[in-house]
Amino acid sequence: MKKSLLKVSVSSVLASSMILSSGFMCLADETEEAFPEETDAVCEDVSEEDSDEAEELDVPELISEETEDFEEVIFDETEIEVIEEESLDDDAVVTEEDAEDVLATGDVTINKTNFPDSAFRSFVSENYDKDNDGKLSKSEADAVLTIDVDDLGITDLKGIGNFKNLIQLSCSDNDLTSINVSSNTKLRALVADGNSFTSINIKSNPWLCLSYQYAMTMDENGSILYYASFGGNVAGMVLDSDVVINAKKDSDLGLGWKKSSNGKWWFKLPDNLYPSESIIYVNEEYYYFDDAGYMVTGWFKYANTIWMYADSSGKVLSGWQKISGKWYYLGSKSAPFMYVGFRTIDNKTYYFNENGAMQTGWQQNGDLWFYFGSSGAAVTGWKKIGSYWYYFKSNGVMETGWHKSGSDWYYLDTNGHMLASCSRKIDGKTYRFDANGVCLNP
Repeated sequence: MKKSLLKVSVSSVLASSMILSSGFMCLADETEEAFPEETDAVCEDVSEEDSDEAEELDVPELISEETEDFEEVIFDETEIEVIEEESLDDDAVVTEEDAEDVLATGDVTINKTNFPDSAFRSFVSENYDKDNDGKLSKSEADAVLTIDVDDLGITDLKGIGNFKNLIQLSCSDNDLTSINVSSNTKLRALVADGNSFTSINIKSNPWLCLSYQYAMTMDENGSILYYASFGGNVAGMVLDSDVVINAKKDSDLGLGWKKSSNGKWWFKLPDNLYPSESIIYVNEEYYYFDDAGYMVTGWFKYANTIWMYADSSGKVLSGWQKISGKWYYLGSKSAPFMYVGFRTIDNKTYYFNENGAMQTGWQQNGDLWFYFGSSGAAVTGWKKIGSYWYYFKSNGVMETGWHKSGSDWYYLDTNGHMLASCSRKIDGKTYRFDANGVCLNP
């Protein structure tokens, strides 16, 4: 069965984060303060009073659905089902093959008891029993980071808990009526749509809990992608849309936003990891952390190549922003970096100096001249500047030479000035121009 876009997305992204790229940092005297809401924003939005031409930009969103409110997650205790012991039939015989066999060394016999589902048992035997001794040794199990058992007709994944280092599990399009990943505490990616279970408990999976709480969500044909990026560490799930998720909040896991005694914020991840010199994407917002792991506000240079800006709450801003009295354009939501030079935005041309500040007035690009109005947009068409009339093409370039408007001819000299109320010899012929600049003998 062909994988959906959601499955491919989460699988490819999670695969890139298999190698843990961040280190451990001890930050003294962390407090349990909640991450603050944005207050007293440094930047201002473009308003009609500020500019009649700087229109609200149609910034493309990464997703079309809003993130689900985490407060609606079910946080009830896991129910324990008590099963009464049944008496065995007199003729019933428990064979050595069927007996649960977990050796003192941690090895697990690959049999019906430990892996009840024949399809999953065969998969484990064929792929992970490297020495063909009928057992899954601890070293064999610990070496497994990813398991893909999509569309194998599996009804029971019992035995999956033996893979303690499992990071990615894909078990879509099977016949699972339940799934238990409580022993897979390192799991970061779970792709399990197309099954029959209607609830899942991920309270023992801190990466999955974080991906759910801070998720960007995307719907596709009855499946939902929950995805969050924490710098070089990403996590996510793909589940059927009707699956109820039982999770823990980051505060219950001792994870998430933390404030150090120096007043700076950082973000604690599972496995003693934290983002540093990287951007995290949570709740559809970007945040940047410096080389010490602290959240950055104000201007910062990402990857030593592009400038970006974070407001007082740490959110990386995009689009038009007024900062310290100057206008900047900080790219799209998905690529929020500072623009410099001549740029076309919403079908209008703007010019930003080397520091990113929007410019007005005359600006030169090579041999071409432009004039930018008070809104910052390049002027087009006829424009009187000072004592002279000029004509600017649709791309904002100042025109020189002959210009035809309707049936009338005009002439613009090398400075762009329209000739009017005068005679001028051009290419050996004398032409006369009236007070409106119309050539009388074209």
